[in-house]
Amino acid sequence: NYDYHVHYAFSLIQTGALKQARIELNKLNHKLTELGPRHRKLYTAYLNYLWGHYFFLKGQDEKAMGFLQKCIELYHAELDAFLGNAHLLQGMILDKRKDRMGAVISYNKCIELDNHTQAILLAKQYLNEPFQG
Repeated sequence: NYDYHVHYAFSLIQTGALKQARIELNKLNHKLTELGPRHRKLYTAYLNYLWGHYFFLKGQDEKAMGFLQKCIELYHAELDAFLGNAHLLQGMILDKRKDRMGAVISYNKCIELDNHTQAILLAKQYLNEPFQG
């Protein structure tokens, strides 16, 4: 089940098991081509978020930004938790780059989703106190 593997990869990323996460993400990349068009469209955005989060944790902000931007552009799911997290991470990277205005825009986009996630709480915090990295 592709969805299970997406959430498994997410849990690996969240717990810092980045070596195993990369293996799982590569499997997801390969399996993505086997999905039907509707599911491929949905999971492409999710997969871009996961790669963005992975590269953020690896300190590769430029790569992370590329994947996060693709996630945001391609997002079409009703469940918008990954979208909120993508905006949050984008804002955090922009804060690290000292692009405060861009960071504020990203944090506000996260907050506007109003989806009751931890991402919104963090976005509100970083509006008041910029992310330091």
